[in-house]
Amino acid sequence: MPGFSLLALTMVAVLAILAMGASVAVWRIRSLAVTYRCGLIGVIAAVAAAGIGWIAFVSPVYVD
Repeated sequence: MPGFSLLALTMVAVLAILAMGASVAVWRIRSLAVTYRCGLIGVIAAVAAAGIGWIAFVSPVYVD
């Protein structure tokens, strides 16, 4: 598929922006303890990294 690399790059950028926005939103929740907020941000980062890894390394296998 000719436009797949552009589509994949767009998906990675959108996923990174969403992860950053979610992390900022979690950090601004003052009712949560700092350690809990850091844990949630870590989970968000892990999910975003897994999604970006899948887009970069796994999905091209399915696109011929």
